[in-house]
Amino acid sequence: MQDLVNEFKNLYTELETEVKKKDSNIGYHKKNGLSIEESFLFTTENERMFVKICKDMRNILFHHKSNFKGKAVDFFIPKEEIVEILKNLINKIKRPRLVKEIYLPLKKVYSRKLDDLIFPTMKEMSEKIYTHVPILNSQNSVIGVFSENTIFSYLLDEEIIEIPRDMKFKDLSKYLDTDKHLSEVFKFIKLSSEISKVKDIFGNELKENKRIGMIFITQNGKKEEPLLGILTPWDLAGEQAEN
Repeated sequence: MQDLVNEFKNLYTELETEVKKKDSNIGYHKKNGLSIEESFLFTTENERMFVKICKDMRNILFHHKSNFKGKAVDFFIPKEEIVEILKNLINKIKRPRLVKEIYLPLKKVYSRKLDDLIFPTMKEMSEKIYTHVPILNSQNSVIGVFSENTIFSYLLDEEIIEIPRDMKFKDLSKYLDTDKHLSEVFKFIKLSSEISKVKDIFGNELKENKRIGMIFITQNGKKEEPLLGILTPWDLAGEQAEN
């Protein structure tokens, strides 16, 4: 029984150490930073609740004892299942999943060039329920994004209600830039990024009432680099459901 108590205490200490290595916002005490369960490394409410409970259990086991027949005894003994869950959580943090494991590679990404026609693209977007189309240059670097947002901005500026059938993406150049979209933002991250980092990006933007339309994957996370693939909010939702 005592072995289980010691293992639990050691595992929690290991968890705390690993979290602080990867999240500089976590402090040893609340006044020095976020509590451990508030780390971006824990991506579900269930994980955060589990860590909070483990923290409270660990503090009780370290600092408080009961008395039984003149002997100091622990208030409780953690179940083996709790110890196993703790081990799995530590393993997840030490060996996190990476973006390259779940991203959609460029060859599967629906994209267009500046000289492509807009009307047939819109038709295909409607048929296949595509919301965003990356616009690439000859080096496959992202030079913009086409979406409903783009069309809305164009129609509003030009005060027209019709899209010419021979219109090309280059005719909308000033509306395509990733920084020109009115109600959404786009991010670039490197291929070797951890998935938890991407979830943190989504979370931070949501706190500022911003919507991420798409995340672009390049070798070093730079906009001018060739596009390797993409991640969408749906990809992240699927990843969270699996975990």
